[in-house]
Amino acid sequence: MGKIIIDNQEVIFNDKYSKKDFTGKSLLSETDLEGIVIYGSCFSQETPKTRVFSDAVKNITFYNCNLDNVLLVKPGWITIGCSERMFKVQNDLRDWEIDIAGKPLKVLNEKYWINEKFSVDPQDIPLTKISDIGEIKRVI
Repeated sequence: MGKIIIDNQEVIFNDKYSKKDFTGKSLLSETDLEGIVIYGSCFSQETPKTRVFSDAVKNITFYNCNLDNVLLVKPGWITIGCSERMFKVQNDLRDWEIDIAGKPLKVLNEKYWINEKFSVDPQDIPLTKISDIGEIKRVI
């Protein structure tokens, strides 16, 4: 077990699952997740609403974890200081943060795209998939 002080409170976390990169991995078959605290790990997935953890886990706490595109079962699952965005690659070949219905809201790394003079307006996403990032609408 590891320890860290967060907001003047000692947090004891599980070493097996904390401070690790589980990007794109599934922990559905893990049987030792009930009631644990996970600190500082990445569970990000490419596909929105991906099941990473078993629905059988009723209580689990995440501190400062990347849970982007992870389907979370709440209540009983606590997230503190975590990233919980949903994003998806759109027809312009860029990752866009999406709403609950899957509608694109904001391109990831927006400042970069603005600096490179590419549109960051979701209405400018083409109806069909482009073949090259250079085809994205430019702004002047």
